[in-house]
Amino acid sequence: MKSHKPSKLIALGLALTMGLSIPAALAASSLVPASTKVTVDGKAAAVEGYNIDNGNNYYKLRDFASALDVGLTWDKATDTAAIDTGSHYKPDATQLITGNWAPATRARIQAVIDENANQGKYVVFDFDNTSVIFDIQEALLIYQIENLQFKIDPADMEAVLETGIPDLNKSMGTSLDGKNITPATLVADITSDYEWIYANYEGFEGDKDLNYIHASNQYQDFAAKLRFCGEFLDRFGLPVLDEALQADALNYYDQVLQDD
Repeated sequence: MKSHKPSKLIALGLALTMGLSIPAALAASSLVPASTKVTVDGKAAAVEGYNIDNGNNYYKLRDFASALDVGLTWDKATDTAAIDTGSHYKPDATQLITGNWAPATRARIQAVIDENANQGKYVVFDFDNTSVIFDIQEALLIYQIENLQFKIDPADMEAVLETGIPDLNKSMGTSLDGKNITPATLVADITSDYEWIYANYEGFEGDKDLNYIHASNQYQDFAAKLRFCGEFLDRFGLPVLDEALQADALNYYDQVLQDD
């Protein structure tokens, strides 16, 4: 998220101060466009202002929100204007937020929206590797590994990992010490690592926190080989590892929801 400089927030505070004396504005007998120039970080800002006969300048809050690139919403029910300095300015629902997109990507998508907005049409976006980085299965597997979100009993891990693999002895290459790597050897190593993790991690049956586990050789071996195994099988059109482990993940979160 884009950070906003203190000078911008000070400027926004001044803008609000300029607009607080509403009774005086309503009672004014003369109102003319303000001649005062406004700049943001040295660059001219397009803000609409008016000078009231009491000498004060009044500006539109939305113009300043746009110039400072801060979020601004209005709640009609409570008659409240809310400023969010942690978000970007968005003029209306049909405009993509500037800071959330690569400029060229935003321009092309915005052009489609501008041409079709408010006509009862809808747009469909591809999700995997488009709206999000990585395939959603890959992203979930990474999350499971990094946070050890598994409900698999160590005694069942070998069977889970072998699910759907047609040839457990198919060569996947050689290790640095010249040994043949197969799904079977990977499954054996991953299972052994998982047994150690299960016995030591406080989220399972142990008393060690996640930082301790992450620093262990067993975890690093487990994480590397599990991801390698998943990538290898996926390249051969066999995303069985992802599916087997994520069936476990769905079971895990289903149980969490039931417990809550």
